[in-house]
Amino acid sequence: MICKNANQTGKVTTAENLDDHRQITYQLVGKREANLEQPKISFTSPIGQALANHTVGDVVTVSAPNRDYQVKMIAVKRA
Repeated sequence: MICKNANQTGKVTTAENLDDHRQITYQLVGKREANLEQPKISFTSPIGQALANHTVGDVVTVSAPNRDYQVKMIAVKRA
């Protein structure tokens, strides 16, 4: 079975947390390449799933284990 977001691998996204207005840039990668220190997140993680298939200006809800929160897409590019 192929994940529908697998084509998002390599995409670099910058998102602003709408609660505290901090911005973070992530590269979407497969599970094995995920490394928060770099910061590379899996496209299967809660935030990876939320950021996939969205464009600049979109407000996206992230369903995290502790709580849901919203981020705004600031930049999207291919690595």
